[in-house]
Amino acid sequence: MKKQALILIPMAACMALTGCGQKNIKTELMEKNVINLSWWGNDSRHTYMMDGVDLFESQNPDIDVKISYGDWNGYETKTQVYMESGNEADVMLINYSWLGRYSPTGEGYYDLYELSDYIDLSTFGEEYLQYGIVNGKLNALPTAMNTVIMCFNQDIFDKYGLELPTDWDDLFEAAEVMREDGIYVMSIAKKHAVIMLYSYYEQLSGKQAFNSDGQFLLETSDIEIMLDFYKSLVDEKVMIPLGDYDRNQFTNGQAAGTAIWVSDAGNYCNALENNGGSPVIVDYPMLENAKSQAKYIKPSTLYAISKNTENPVAAAKLLNFLLNNQEMALLTGTEKGVPISSSALSALSENDKLGSYEYEAYEKMHMDSANMSILYPAMENDSALNAFKNGADEYLYDKMTIEEAAQLIYDNIHAVLED
Repeated sequence: MKKQALILIPMAACMALTGCGQKNIKTELMEKNVINLSWWGNDSRHTYMMDGVDLFESQNPDIDVKISYGDWNGYETKTQVYMESGNEADVMLINYSWLGRYSPTGEGYYDLYELSDYIDLSTFGEEYLQYGIVNGKLNALPTAMNTVIMCFNQDIFDKYGLELPTDWDDLFEAAEVMREDGIYVMSIAKKHAVIMLYSYYEQLSGKQAFNSDGQFLLETSDIEIMLDFYKSLVDEKVMIPLGDYDRNQFTNGQAAGTAIWVSDAGNYCNALENNGGSPVIVDYPMLENAKSQAKYIKPSTLYAISKNTENPVAAAKLLNFLLNNQEMALLTGTEKGVPISSSALSALSENDKLGSYEYEAYEKMHMDSANMSILYPAMENDSALNAFKNGADEYLYDKMTIEEAAQLIYDNIHAVLED
């Protein structure tokens, strides 16, 4: 249990020295600065975050931090309610897409530039600060950068005498061999799969699916190409259908590969390794003579401060601690990805804490990052992703023609984004 916000501190009754009577002994009521912190994640994140809060409170005895946390789905739902009612936590872990959703004009979160006396912004390069700036206001600071990257089980490919895939044709060739034993080449979550299909189409055409304003740029004829490719992936047993996805399919050997965020590399790779597999992180598949690199980058998570906070200085001190404190960096490691803060990164480097799958994935991302496009929040909009997945199912299971399914996807994505 967290300490109470109010504590009683008795004043010394120095009768012998002051001559004051016992009846004049006073008790002084000292009020602490109480702030709330919220985050989402798995059990390991919950553990180090609580340890970090204890450390912060020991270093800042005038601040009492109340905490709330949960898994992603529950956290996202609760945060939406809290943001709409103005009851969000003082300091909160947020998703990149929330900047567009809750702060389209830059007024949805506290401007961190106003708290720069308490937050060391010098540890962040200007190119990283840009991800948190909305309409000239610094709404949030990123913890690390992220992209979708591929991971394969080397043991399965060795079993069939196959090289790890580097292009789309390699995936289909691997499926020809593996499907005889009921093994898929890839099992991919909805978000990663739809982003992968956008990437494929951009490589093919050079045409982006979204612009920075969140507008959907594809026509129904473009969507038909994506649907046809998706159906071929499923029909040829390259990829498990989106509706049948289970993240354990990769780690238990039902699928030879998956697509993951850089920041999630440890979760998937360590689980596969614990099951006796040999995870290898590889580059994203590319078409020969691709018209675009079609790789997308974004912050993995960000920290923001509520515009409604009553204790902005205390909140700023906590945010700075979470991002820049070296002891906190050692508790966090690379669980959220490789930290952007130069202070946090130095702490991990100096203490040999960079030998992780997240760092391996980060190095591959970092090599290409200068040529990557920003993963616009609209590409992650869950309702837009569902619109694509639901339309794709209609075509995949012969309930609609490809033209009908493409039109359904087109109409529904526009409806979602224009709402």
